[in-house]
Amino acid sequence: MTKTILTRMEIKSRTQPKKIRVFIVEDHHFLRDALKMMFNKARSIAIVGESDNGVDAVARVQELRPDVCIMDITMKGLNGIDATRQILARCPDTRVLAFSASLRRKSFVQMMQAGASGYMVKTCSGQELIEAVRMVARGKQFFSPEIVAGLFAESTQSDPDSGHELTRILSPRELTVIELIAQGKSSKEIADIMALSVRTVEAFRMKIIEKTGASSVAEIVRFAIKEGITSL
Repeated sequence: MTKTILTRMEIKSRTQPKKIRVFIVEDHHFLRDALKMMFNKARSIAIVGESDNGVDAVARVQELRPDVCIMDITMKGLNGIDATRQILARCPDTRVLAFSASLRRKSFVQMMQAGASGYMVKTCSGQELIEAVRMVARGKQFFSPEIVAGLFAESTQSDPDSGHELTRILSPRELTVIELIAQGKSSKEIADIMALSVRTVEAFRMKIIEKTGASSVAEIVRFAIKEGITSL
């Protein structure tokens, strides 16, 4: 019987965690270089490609199939919103993370409707952006605190009593659960944090869905952001 002898390189490749493959779409050359330099220092992330426009990005992402595509919104020709829509139609396993200077509600809503998994403003820290990439690669959502604060400000201006009404609808524990859901926590993680059983957490989820009129966990997240009950 022949024994298989693994080389050090083979052992290393089998034991090392898989890197998150990232594609950058940004029309400013200087910023693209800065992002690449930052991500190259993160051991868990590998840059597999880059583009400065939407049309090229759609074609290259379809070819490379990255785990995460960091997408600028305002670009000449095909903008980031339409590029996101096309990319996700062709590469449903790729997660798109919006990366924009815009804090406008319209930009955020359009990117979410296009299928983006997160929204980061360009004033965010490098660590925040790295964490956002890691979260969306795991199938979670991630948003810059600035965009969340902006959405909450608009919500309270249009309906100053909405947040107060929500606190009357939901119990303190339900508010805690909905905030943890918005932060991307699983039922098991929420159960550990709150010292509850997973079954109890699932019961809380159902009650929250009933009380808020949401149809899914994803809608609960959007509801939490809209009403400003989570800092994410």
